[in-house]
Amino acid sequence: MNAVPSSSAAREASISFGYRPVVHASWIRRFIPSSSISKADQVPANSTPSASMRMKPVCSSYFPKVLTMRELPILFSAPMVHAILEGRKTVTRRVVKPTYQSIEERDDGSLWPWREDLNRATDYWYPCPYGAPGDRLWVRETFALEHDVEGGEPPHADGRPVRRRPDDDVDGLLPLWTQAHYRATDPAPDLCCDRPSCAQCRDHDTGPHWRPAIHMPRWASRITLEVTAVRVERLQGITAEQAIAEGMVSHLREHDAVVDLRQQFADLWDGLAKPGTTWADNPWVWCIEFRLVEVPRADQA
Repeated sequence: MNAVPSSSAAREASISFGYRPVVHASWIRRFIPSSSISKADQVPANSTPSASMRMKPVCSSYFPKVLTMRELPILFSAPMVHAILEGRKTVTRRVVKPTYQSIEERDDGSLWPWREDLNRATDYWYPCPYGAPGDRLWVRETFALEHDVEGGEPPHADGRPVRRRPDDDVDGLLPLWTQAHYRATDPAPDLCCDRPSCAQCRDHDTGPHWRPAIHMPRWASRITLEVTAVRVERLQGITAEQAIAEGMVSHLREHDAVVDLRQQFADLWDGLAKPGTTWADNPWVWCIEFRLVEVPRADQA
């Protein structure tokens, strides 16, 4: 069993929730030694928590439960997938939603999206939607699925995910196997489908049948990243070193290289940006640093 944190450690951990936790005495007696928490954090034992108190989640740091690592999806274009696989890309920038009230300075001096929590008369710091250090991101990229109902083996034997027919499918209603092709690295496959509305099959009989990255299922993802750091800054605050970490490459020298790297990133950003979030708009962005995780992938049933 994990050690119970001190009241000061628990109080610090509650910052991520944006408010001070309320702990009822009955919960304290059950989970936490009386010496581990101050009286200021307790509700009298003979009282009944009010409705507002019951609705306030208790910070998990008070309990002997370890917060689990999260897995979140993230989309990358084909050039960025190449850069990740080659080890050239170790950070990505994503727009901070403008619905957040403002960007303010935290106690540690870092900038972060903030709003005032009027219900609790305190500050609320928005969590990053792309995770925190220790969380994992599974990459969605443009793909196509190939399957076989008659026999044979999948076309790729490079360790990429394969979904096999489950053993309880005795009637053979599902394919023997299904495997993904990835547009970033694979030649276009020659596939056909049985959808009457498929324009590709109607016009060309067969084709690659590429699907947008947003539709990639979890089992078909081949790249998993671990978040190592998260910060918030202006888009145009990117340095030449950070542009390199974004996957940019320049063969120029000194000042010309700095200008070239930043311009490359600006052009790449504008090619994908929505109105109001272009390089010229200079929006606030999440800067998510990560490392590539080697995850052994067994056949998926």
